[in-house]
Amino acid sequence: MDIEALTPKEWRRKDLPLSPGIKYNDLIFISGQVPRDAQGNVVGRGDIRKQTEQTLKNVEAVLRAAGATMDDVLKVNVYMKDGSQFSEMNEVYRKFFKGRFPARATIQVALIAQEEILIEIEAVARVPK
Repeated sequence: MDIEALTPKEWRRKDLPLSPGIKYNDLIFISGQVPRDAQGNVVGRGDIRKQTEQTLKNVEAVLRAAGATMDDVLKVNVYMKDGSQFSEMNEVYRKFFKGRFPARATIQVALIAQEEILIEIEAVARVPK
């Protein structure tokens, strides 16, 4: 039973005390991703659509590091600062999942990492066979 830490090669920010993902047996656990680019800059300030897109691109990057895709995602937790932006988030979310949608919880929270961050997404996926 090997545990493998997953960090996309293009990500330069390695100063946080966490792994972007962990592969364990047949599962991939993806830490909460936020709308930061590879250099650590917040993308789409004040724009839930742009922030959702960047956040899901970050989820995809961690999955790629494990040899997986969005089709392998089983469960997603979405944390949003403003629940009234739920439909806008869903518009973007639908573009990343084709066919079967993973199980999901969406929760409104008071604070995510920094004030300008509107969304955080974590996921659990399977390792493709």
